Amino acid sequence: MLSFSVPPETKREFKELAEEQSIGASELFREMLQVYEDYREEKELQRLQRYGAIRAGQVRERGGVVRCSLLGQVVVLRRPIRSYQTTSTE
Repeated sequence: MLSFSVPPETKREFKELAEEQSIGASELFREMLQVYEDYREEKELQRLQRYGAIRAGQVRERGGVVRCSLLGQVVVLRRPIRSYQTTSTE
């Protein structure tokens, strides 16, 4: 069992979501947790892809915006490129 406090408005929204989906509060919570875990995994994958692209030299800067080409998509890096760089131990 897990219990926690939320504001009344959040409780109301949570109950409405469960009712709209015709599922119980426990099932909704499990689904929400799975979505959050998937989101975190995706963010980590994106971080690793950016790091790999930078290491592979697939990064360019144009007009002050750093762009990284990954799997045919252009991803705008949110941090300065130097924060992704590492030192080589070779």
